Amino acid sequence: MERRSTDMTQKKSSTEILRKVIVALENPKYDWRTLEGIVKELRLPLETVKAAIANLDDIVIRTSAPNASGHVLYTTRQHYYKKRGFFTRSLTAASGSIKP
Repeated sequence: MERRSTDMTQKKSSTEILRKVIVALENPKYDWRTLEGIVKELRLPLETVKAAIANLDDIVIRTSAPNASGHVLYTTRQHYYKKRGFFTRSLTAASGSIKP
């Protein structure tokens, strides 16, 4: 019985982390987020944020090349479509500067 309770607690905790990462990625202050920015905002370990983003690969997109500071940038597909107009999205897709 104790094992089942632990599994449910871990599943709830994991789901909560995923939810928090999505909220951070969709923060209206930013178009794109670095891993470090998400870590700082959520006060979670870098490895936890990396794992969450890996688990959200169906809704998260990233830049194909690092920014000027050398960081890969992330956002959700939904946030990207809200923040960018059709023309900008078309140019970005054609240039290959984002990856699923």
